[in-house]
Amino acid sequence: MMNTNSLTYSLNFSGFSIDFDVKIDSSIQESKAYRLPGNTDFVFAVADTWLRMTGVRHLLVSDFNTGNLIELLRNLEQRLCAQSLSHTLEGVIERCGWGAWMHGYWDRLNNDTSTVDDDSIYDLLIPMSLLEGHDGHIAAYNYNGTAVIEAATRPKIGVPIFVCSDFEPGKVATELAQMRFLAEAAIKARL
Repeated sequence: MMNTNSLTYSLNFSGFSIDFDVKIDSSIQESKAYRLPGNTDFVFAVADTWLRMTGVRHLLVSDFNTGNLIELLRNLEQRLCAQSLSHTLEGVIERCGWGAWMHGYWDRLNNDTSTVDDDSIYDLLIPMSLLEGHDGHIAAYNYNGTAVIEAATRPKIGVPIFVCSDFEPGKVATELAQMRFLAEAAIKARL
């Protein structure tokens, strides 16, 4: 998807999508600001990360917490290829329960009601986080031999949204690599 000042790249799962909205003008400014002399290959892609369901989008991670989308996509691609989701949840919490558990944990922390058991479970769950910001997060893990990806919103007002889907890590890693290539090329063409 494209308009004059943004590009959207999407990862589609069963029942939801994760959209990365690349802000072209900001990406050009940041790319120029961070480039070292003589390094014309460096690209800094400024992007917000969104959860899209049934045509409605909810902010997951702002551009500030997303950082350089090019590096984020490279990191996610490597994590999905290398680990093949060695982190597993069975016996810890129920399938598709990562986001809801984390939401409850942060509420307990804010209310000073967390327990030692909470901290132990948090330590088991946090390595599964792929991307996190003030507005939401994305996690991936193995559950009974199946790769699962979750996205969850954490709105200041309203009800949080928790979604999950089985997925193929290798296929998603390939899609991430393609997105990275396309985003780099689109920004470089405008520099």
